[in-house]
Amino acid sequence: MKKLVFKRGLMAAALLSLSSVLMAQQQQDQGMWASFEVRYLSAQTDPNPETQAAMRKQDAWQNFVADRGQWYVVFDEYSALPRRASGPAFELDGSTPEDKVYNFLVQSSLDWPIPLSDLVLRGSHTHGKFHYVDYSQRYAGLPVLDSRSTFRLSLDGRLVMFGHDLFPGIEVNTVPSLSPEAAALAAGEGIPFLMTSSQAEDQLAILPILGERGLEYRLVYQINSHFEPVNGIPGHFHALVDARSGEVLSRQARVHECSHMLTSDIDVEASITDNPGLTPEVRGLPYVRVEVGGVNYYTDANGAVNIPSITVPETATVYLQGLYARVFIGASSTALTSFTTTVNPGVNVIDFDPHANARQVSAYYHTNIIYDFMKGYFPAFTALDFPFTIRVDRTDGSCNAFYDGSSINFYTAGGGCPATALFSDVVYHEYGHGLNYDVYEYFGDFSGMNNGAMQEGYADIWGLSISEDPILGLGFSGGSSFVRRYDVSPKVYPEDLVGQVHADGEIIAGAWWDLGVLFGSVPDMTDLWLATFPATVDGPSGTEGVLYSNVLLEALLQDDDDFDLSNGTPRDEDILAAFAIHGITLLANVDLEYAVIAADVTEPIQIEAELEVDFEAYIGDVNVFWKRQNEPFWVELTATATGSGLFSANIDPQPAGTVLEFYFEVNDIYGSRALIKPNKAERNIDPNLAYFHLVGYNLHEQEDFDNFSGDWVLDPYGTDDVTSGAWEINRPQLSLVGTGVVQPGKDYSPDNDLDFCLVTGANGYTSSSPVNFDIDNGETTVRSPAFDATAYENPVFSYYRWFSNDRGANPGNDPFEVFISNDGSTWNPVRNTFTSDASWRRDIIRISDYVAATPTVYLLFVASDRIISSEPSSGQSLVEALVDDLFLYDLKEVEDPTSGLDADLLSTSMQLMPNPSSGAFQVVLSGGLNAEYLEVISPEGRRIWSSAALDHSGSIEQVITVPDGRWSSGLYTVRIKTQQGWAVQRVVIER
Repeated sequence: MKKLVFKRGLMAAALLSLSSVLMAQQQQDQGMWASFEVRYLSAQTDPNPETQAAMRKQDAWQNFVADRGQWYVVFDEYSALPRRASGPAFELDGSTPEDKVYNFLVQSSLDWPIPLSDLVLRGSHTHGKFHYVDYSQRYAGLPVLDSRSTFRLSLDGRLVMFGHDLFPGIEVNTVPSLSPEAAALAAGEGIPFLMTSSQAEDQLAILPILGERGLEYRLVYQINSHFEPVNGIPGHFHALVDARSGEVLSRQARVHECSHMLTSDIDVEASITDNPGLTPEVRGLPYVRVEVGGVNYYTDANGAVNIPSITVPETATVYLQGLYARVFIGASSTALTSFTTTVNPGVNVIDFDPHANARQVSAYYHTNIIYDFMKGYFPAFTALDFPFTIRVDRTDGSCNAFYDGSSINFYTAGGGCPATALFSDVVYHEYGHGLNYDVYEYFGDFSGMNNGAMQEGYADIWGLSISEDPILGLGFSGGSSFVRRYDVSPKVYPEDLVGQVHADGEIIAGAWWDLGVLFGSVPDMTDLWLATFPATVDGPSGTEGVLYSNVLLEALLQDDDDFDLSNGTPRDEDILAAFAIHGITLLANVDLEYAVIAADVTEPIQIEAELEVDFEAYIGDVNVFWKRQNEPFWVELTATATGSGLFSANIDPQPAGTVLEFYFEVNDIYGSRALIKPNKAERNIDPNLAYFHLVGYNLHEQEDFDNFSGDWVLDPYGTDDVTSGAWEINRPQLSLVGTGVVQPGKDYSPDNDLDFCLVTGANGYTSSSPVNFDIDNGETTVRSPAFDATAYENPVFSYYRWFSNDRGANPGNDPFEVFISNDGSTWNPVRNTFTSDASWRRDIIRISDYVAATPTVYLLFVASDRIISSEPSSGQSLVEALVDDLFLYDLKEVEDPTSGLDADLLSTSMQLMPNPSSGAFQVVLSGGLNAEYLEVISPEGRRIWSSAALDHSGSIEQVITVPDGRWSSGLYTVRIKTQQGWAVQRVVIER
């Protein structure tokens, strides 16, 4: 008989949603056991645009691309190693793929901190058009978890892609304090059910983890624990337990619930149900065991078998067991369903329907369907070439199905749900979990697919690839309910990443489904999807942003036809567009620099942006969002491309006294957001600071802590309770977690090298220091000097802030707060942000927006590391804050410093050359005009460069060189103090 597969035609768009009626009792749709999972913070963090741009500019990468051409790269910000890099393929020295990769590693270790002596070959295999070579890291002979160096070579041996998830500089005590038995017992902490077994694996391991002080390394036991069934579903966890403290650092469920979330000629057939809402169809049962005369025979994929030895009627026993599946009823039965019949010479049709129910035969049939489907792609994979266990009609629960590592399980009807074995795509999903683990292991990832979201999303895609239907489990809870569907509103990264595996998996599954829609062919999508499996993209739960970008890169590599991603791939438009729908983009490492061209208040304000990006062809719109400060809505402008990555936009003329806020949004050509700069400035809740521009303001007072510093008061009210990291006026010291800067090594002031500012503990944390002075165990406050606001018309404060709270455990827990007062006792809140931005960022505060003008207006800055007993480490994290260059601006004119200087002498005796300038320029003085001091003022009114004392020494002509400060395009003021008075001229910088 012909084997039939149920298909429901493609719908227009594929995207995701959870059914609101499924599994309400299963702890917010997580599944019973998933609610006891524990996640650790991995070192795989989302790329920071500023950090990535700085790392691409370093000599090692610049030298690489100078030799190798235009390569795409995303760096690991902790190790400083390229995490994923790809570009035009190039030759490697060596005779085998392994030799070539090792030689490349040796050469690379001269430029990057690769722990070469700690690397061990994890696997090498060839599949499709690539050689795959992978290394993992060891420390003191122990495996380093989450470590991997991965390489793709063309079949002729050229390097196409490489990436390092490695950890140079590990230091950790490798002697455990706990016994394996104690660690095995600790693995069940917090689980209120009977642990039936728990055992530590033979070898300890090293776990890199983001701790309270940044990246840490823990010695861990790897524990496998089993628990008594709850609601009929057994508990099985893989846990990582700190071998010195007993802390459970990770606990991952290995039972995957469906959750809401198939001569004498013999044909063996049965009525197969694809979905309870559809009429069953008679189909052949594949690979069924038929015993005749003590010999076992097996039907083929269509349910047919030929036994030529039968010449007279004989007795045959037929089992609901085959080469690749066997069915048991209930949670523990080991009895196989079978019956006897008589077979005669000639054609025999054996009907299984009277001897087994629809749940048994349908689950058996569809398990074989997905087995055959997988074998079509991976014929050499044999790990599931045995009778896999299927359990149907379980009565110890309802409305669910699950995979437990050795079987797939389905409940009988109840709780408003049909029997779950009657859903073909649910069978595919559960068996797909096993495929995810085992196929990944087949290709060298010996822990299998560990990421929970990838597990769930990819299990869905196994089902959707066979059914070619965007709805998984239609009618699962009766009526029009469903488990998940991919033809409705898309789940988008990062907005819809919620830390729940089924929901987060919908992001990546939706991207693949949409690719099938754009291809116009689900099989074509499936071909590409399964072609990425040998790369075994994986990582701990919580690193989905990194993994999803890696999946996109692998899809493009598989689609590429000339081993050069820089010139595109045959179907890159569809691939990029499908992933873009879900916020997954190739342009994750785009960077942007900008300049504001100051103009008269009657003229537009021109904003120019320059993009740095590896794949310029995929850049779409560059938008500028702007508003006047404290207005509720942003105005969107689409910038005009002016060539070579340059864009320009004009904001309408604004009256003097306007404070403008603006930020940039860069999209790819498919409309997916690639960059917001400043990062998170677009948020409605807890946004980052936007960029600011002052219209018509002049600088009047400045507190730069270098040349000017008034009466700053630390802990002004005696309320501070920090144990370290209190505010002080000092030079900051460079503090790193990986390559991510926590405390900078310089202040903001660009016009001198004194580098004093407000800093929360000047002795910053470093990886080599056992002592640190970041903020700990409370809050620290500092009050500014008093400012006389009555002396001005419309005064505003400008200051620069550095704030980092996300490089340790409990990221984002601690705020940076700013208050304003006009009497020193009543304080009005101005800023309260939990959004980290480890860079010098300017803030503008208009005094009249908060308090009335008085002679005593103060600002108060508060930074903290709050104690939160319910959080790990009591909520403690790595927090640094700095403040510099608190300036006061007003509309009033500053006294003209050139008054009394002879205008004719100025016009004839002071020249700026060249003007306009592309960077450096010279100030030439003659005719007896003698310079003692020179300074350059930015378009915003800030001193950005100054000379040392100048000596004229009686020369006829004096030449002063102003170096290229890499300043943005604009109109700058040059002020010179002479023996005759102050002289002022303007210079135009054009970039």
